[in-house]
Amino acid sequence: MMIPGFDTVEMISKRLHLNTGDVKSVLQFLLKIGLATKTLKGYEASNKFLHLDKGSPIIGQLHANWRLKAVDVVRMDQPDNLHYSGVMTMSSSDFAKLKSMFTECLKEAVEVVKESKDEQLVVLGIDLFRL
Repeated sequence: MMIPGFDTVEMISKRLHLNTGDVKSVLQFLLKIGLATKTLKGYEASNKFLHLDKGSPIIGQLHANWRLKAVDVVRMDQPDNLHYSGVMTMSSSDFAKLKSMFTECLKEAVEVVKESKDEQLVVLGIDLFRL
């Protein structure tokens, strides 16, 4: 809805490979809760940036959904995308250092995106965890 030309039921349905009934249902829900508005041209997002707090009861499902999408996308082998997976050993202090580095990088990325033009839909997912 934020990308020009990506604001009607038909275009959203086509771009995301979803049936129009599902798209209509979700758009009605977004209208109802105030996250979308309907205009003469189509639908618009009410907020450019939406963030779900890490304490939300649905945050785990949100992360899982995007990780599953990443599994689908990595199989497409698109050269513009960036995927990295690595299992490694490291010290506890280096783990803390990496976590801090990624946290700062994410803060910087959010600031860049806040001023960015709406041209493409992108997913950014980062995981760093102990096994």
